[in-house]
Amino acid sequence: MLPSVILTMLAGPAVPLPAPDLAAVLDSASVSHSDEGRSTFQVVFRALRDATTGLLDHPLLLSQRLKVGTRLVLMVTVNAIPQVLMDGIITHQQLNPGDKPGSGSITVTGEDLGVLLDQIELRMPFPGNDTALAYLLLAPYAAVGLVPLVLPPPTDIPPDPTREIPHPQGTAWAILSEKARQHSCSFFIFPGPLPGQSTAYFGPRIPAFIPQRALTTGMGAANTVTSISFQHDGTTSTQVVGLVQDDSPAVTLPPLPVYGVPVLTPPLATLPSLYVNQPIVKLKYLEPTTRSNYVRALLQASSETTSSTVKAVTASGELDTARYGMVLYARQLVGVRGAGYSFDGLYYVKSVSHTIKRGEYKQSFQLSREGLGSTVPAVIP
Repeated sequence: MLPSVILTMLAGPAVPLPAPDLAAVLDSASVSHSDEGRSTFQVVFRALRDATTGLLDHPLLLSQRLKVGTRLVLMVTVNAIPQVLMDGIITHQQLNPGDKPGSGSITVTGEDLGVLLDQIELRMPFPGNDTALAYLLLAPYAAVGLVPLVLPPPTDIPPDPTREIPHPQGTAWAILSEKARQHSCSFFIFPGPLPGQSTAYFGPRIPAFIPQRALTTGMGAANTVTSISFQHDGTTSTQVVGLVQDDSPAVTLPPLPVYGVPVLTPPLATLPSLYVNQPIVKLKYLEPTTRSNYVRALLQASSETTSSTVKAVTASGELDTARYGMVLYARQLVGVRGAGYSFDGLYYVKSVSHTIKRGEYKQSFQLSREGLGSTVPAVIP
């Protein structure tokens, strides 16, 4: 490990407990956080089987702490600040015996606690809004330390029970992921803040507007990234439009125009691709399945327009953890400086991958926003 970085491992069938003996034979650990899907981890151990301890099997394979279905927690302490990097369930186990004594390895792979939400199929009538549905589906998982954090999206309108009663169908993970997509929101699980505790977040795409410490490039000794590159794709933005005939029995209205408006909170670019690249912006008509209620159709058009614009400008690179001095979190904001006006400013951290070995800690990242130009005069250095 780096002098300022300490990795701590906890494991156990029910309650994860400190496992210093497992950490002693750890070869590498990698963790990936992304705003799409569940977070994943992979930990590689040295097999260490000999004639005395391994007559029956590899000792690590006999341990209940590395069985499939076991809970594993990885904590990293950077500059004396402990942070939970992963709290998940082992889903795969792999043995590589090796061709020489001591060259074998055992690899365990898993996902965050969201894998528990994706096991039981549900179908039930639910007349409430999606915020209440999220609380209902997440409540049973408090037993494993999963705390719900549900922020009502601005487009969350309850259905009219005199006209329809929705019947959500699927696993809790699938239902909430689909609801989040419909509202241009996010549903994900992030570990911590304490070991054995995780938070299930359902709400706006960016849960916190306070940006993380800036990623610095082109400033010599002040650089905190070892590499970074930017891409601007003017063809990703899509304008959703249509005509909707509201079928409300109370009134009869002529078809009304629907025009999707990107709902970005906060806006991160002064030159949004949806408007400045207008000659090559795609035009999409609203799907017929949404043309029953004008308000819902307008919200759906805005949701689809928003989803298409947020990746117009992307950046990818690798972080020097020793210089950065902290863990970069996915699904939050971060500042970029040193690249020039077009690409400096605030970005949404789309994904972060952590690779930890003895004496080495690397973080690779992907960023995104809706266009060029910074909306802030300066970022946190």
